[in-house]
Amino acid sequence: MVPFHYGDGFNKSLLVALLSGATLVMMRQFNPKACAELVQREKVDILFGSPFIYGSLADRISDPLAAFQSENGCFSGGGRIPSRVSGELAKIGSV
Repeated sequence: MVPFHYGDGFNKSLLVALLSGATLVMMRQFNPKACAELVQREKVDILFGSPFIYGSLADRISDPLAAFQSENGCFSGGGRIPSRVSGELAKIGSV
């Protein structure tokens, strides 16, 4: 969920997945609802995102627990996650 043109997105999302043999699920363009559906359908277990992306998900997903039930951890870079957003993320897994 982090753009690859940012160092954080490239290093954490792309390189770590490729070097560890993990499956990488990508989106051409971020859309909160489509992201939640993709996470649910592909059973994504680790999310990498920015505070903006997590805020967008928290604001637009009506049932985050159902949408992200396969998720085991959320990792963020690029700034502090607002407490409101981290509270929502804590409901669905590790922040």
